[in-house]
Amino acid sequence: MMVQFDSKMKCLVALSERIQGFLDDGYQTMFDYHSNDMVYWKLRHRNGKIIVLKLDLVDGILTQCTNGRQTHREKVC
Repeated sequence: MMVQFDSKMKCLVALSERIQGFLDDGYQTMFDYHSNDMVYWKLRHRNGKIIVLKLDLVDGILTQCTNGRQTHREKVC
């Protein structure tokens, strides 16, 4: 079952804040994908570091991978 609208918005706000933090730190968006059940965002820093953020809107789980390794996972809604 997909999370309710309010929870979905809370998830998207958490993702947006995380993305904005990376953008403020000098990362640039390489790719982003949005669907009804997930959001995927890939960013690259000029030093070569790559961040991938994935928000599962079904389970409300936000994961972050840095240079191919999962470095963060949390239930945000």
